[in-house]
Amino acid sequence: MFTIVAFLAGLGIAALVIAAIVSWLATTFPRARAFVAFLLTCAATYSLGFALDMAAQAFVGMLPTANAVMSIFTWLGIGAFFQALAFSVSPARWPLLIPHVINALLAALAGLAHPRHFFVAALVLLIGIVVFLAKPRHDIFHEATPSA
Repeated sequence: MFTIVAFLAGLGIAALVIAAIVSWLATTFPRARAFVAFLLTCAATYSLGFALDMAAQAFVGMLPTANAVMSIFTWLGIGAFFQALAFSVSPARWPLLIPHVINALLAALAGLAHPRHFFVAALVLLIGIVVFLAKPRHDIFHEATPSA
């Protein structure tokens, strides 16, 4: 029990440090916000894809469910954290979708060897579309125009 609490505490401290670094980057270098959001979405997509792949393996019996539960929730939490950071930093919608499309294409190519990857690809793409549609569009010219 203590190891789980220590692990979650370490994960929480790491999350706070990462959130502080991202906030600093977004305020210090505002033109790099799209790139930072893209990198955060790459991390989110990787961890979400990894969690979905483990869930698919556990579902078909290739991975014991007892061994997969903690790992699945850990990777889902990491992915949700990075996706939420990317969502809050991103000035546009495209940095939130492109990594999901790339990961879905790679998973679909891997589906030629293991068909469960088609399921993973579909879910990763679905998550990317939902995040893309949830992000409101921003008028770049309106943001650049000083208010009177």
